Order: sequence, then structure tokens, then C-alpha cells
Amino acid sequence: MKQQNAKGGVFVFVVIILALVGLVSWMVKDKGDQSSSSGAQTTSNPTKSSKSPKLTKSAWQAVILAGSDQFYVGKVEDINDPFVVIKETYVVRTSNEDGKALLNIFRVSEGAHGPTNDIRVGRDGILLIEDLREDSDVVKLIQNYDAQKATQSTPEAKK
Repeated sequence: MKQQNAKGGVFVFVVIILALVGLVSWMVKDKGDQSSSSGAQTTSNPTKSSKSPKLTKSAWQAVILAGSDQFYVGKVEDINDPFVVIKETYVVRTSNEDGKALLNIFRVSEGAHGPTNDIRVGRDGILLIEDLREDSDVVKLIQNYDAQKATQSTPEAKK
């Protein structure tokens, strides 16, 4: 009886050792993939990948940041750099009034501190980047906003 129990204990011990070796090997391989000697990263996270996701150059993109109640809309460039560049940037804030979702929009360049209209966002702080359709409510809001600003800046509008 003792010999059978000893064999069973050895078998369990060997299985545990093999599982640990497999786990350690997997962890070392995963870490090696993330910091390969060529500098390219091969993780499943698209913002850290050496391959850039395909963004439509002529379209608008929404960029949602971690821990923010607003998002940015603009034309995203340089997605593989540590700081992602967003050109022609608008800030979109959402609010809820009487159960209705409201969108408020303004150009980044209209900020009180006088920034330019292009921003650079740390890639690690980005949760999501997605292309927007031309018929999306946000793109229509931008088009209306720009048309209204253009009308206000014409000499006839200032009279």
C-alpha cells in the first residue's frame, strides 16, 4: 500500500514540476517577444505593435483617453511614436440633460491657455482610436461648427 501511495505522490510531484516549468517558459517567451533585440514589439496590443493599424487618412478619428469624461476628434498621425499626433483636433464632451445625451464641441485651439490645434497624446494613455463615418453625428457637428465659425468670421457677419 505504501508503495502505491509513494508512486502516486511522485506522479503528482512530477506533474506540478512540469506545469511550473511550462508556466515559467511561457512567461520568459512572452517577455522576450515584448522586448526583442530588434526593438520591434510583437504584442497583441495594437498601440504597442510594430505594425500600425490602418487608419483612414482622409477620415476623422475619435480618440478616447483613459480616465477622461471627454474625447478628442481629429486626424490621427504617427501612431507608432510614443506620442500620437492628432491634427485638426476638437474636444467633445458628453453630458446628460433630462435623459438626453448632449454633445458639446470646441476646437482645442480655443482653449484659454492658447494652444495650437494639434496635440500629442501619450500612446499609453489611449484606450481607443476609431475611424468615424462621414454621416456620424460627431462629424456633422464638426461640419456645422466650422460652417458657423466661418460665417462669424466673414466681414458681413461682423457688421
